[in-house]
Amino acid sequence: MEIFIADSLWALNDTTDHITLDTSGMVNLRNLRFENHNQMINLQGKISKNPNDFLEVELQNFKLAQINPLIKSS
Repeated sequence: MEIFIADSLWALNDTTDHITLDTSGMVNLRNLRFENHNQMINLQGKISKNPNDFLEVELQNFKLAQINPLIKSS
């Protein structure tokens, strides 16, 4: 699967179970990987109200300019 983020095309890994949700609102991410040429973003962990849960973000060769269009202030 491929998606556009800002103005770049990113490939999403083909694993089918990388995102799960439960009834409490917790989001569990397992190796959710986005790749664009030699750039990579990998997300793993939990997003929840529990302060002991955490989300690990791994970046490889990531160009910070990629997020500029996403964080522009108006």
